[in-house]
Amino acid sequence: MEESGVLEENNNILNLIKVSDVDQFQRECIEISEKKAVEGGLLEETKTEAAKNIKDMFKAALGDSYTVKVDWADAKK
Repeated sequence: MEESGVLEENNNILNLIKVSDVDQFQRECIEISEKKAVEGGLLEETKTEAAKNIKDMFKAALGDSYTVKVDWADAKK
């Protein structure tokens, strides 16, 4: 991830990295990755493929006599 940057500490007492720095850095990287995935259509593509796979599994197990409907709900944060 080119945009994430680097946290570096090479035995430098003037540039100490704290656990909170690393935690914040990781949170920012995750937020950037999630935003890019959503903007790039990855979430919608994943939903479509997951629904297709679920429907195909039920069709293989139960035949064509059943209809599977997938309703997505947003995750609570």
